[in-house]
Amino acid sequence: MAHHPIFTETIFSEELFLLPQKTVLIFDIEWNLLSDEEQGLLKKILNALNLNLDMVTVHYQPQLNLAELPTQPNHCIYFGQSVAGLAAYEVLEIKGTRLVMSDRLTHLLTHDESKKKLWQALQKQFRK
Repeated sequence: MAHHPIFTETIFSEELFLLPQKTVLIFDIEWNLLSDEEQGLLKKILNALNLNLDMVTVHYQPQLNLAELPTQPNHCIYFGQSVAGLAAYEVLEIKGTRLVMSDRLTHLLTHDESKKKLWQALQKQFRK
């Protein structure tokens, strides 16, 4: 059966089928190297944002490169070594992606001031 263009345009013209993009988490160390404490902290951070691990996509990149992601996310959180020229704990807008860069989770476990800065940045990042 041939598809008539009018029917296709009429049936699929609404954006009902567009699924929201997942938030992307990028780590500069591999996921299996994260300790239970680090994963626990991550779960607390995500929970505070009304997210969980099933609602995010996790990527490993030894050096941050948003261009290597398979899709362009709306929100991205980077946990890793600082990147020259990019400020940590601030919301950065890069080609439509709202990025917050943070220290590694292991650092956040023992540095409350860094955790506080991250939380302030994430609140701004996810503000509608």
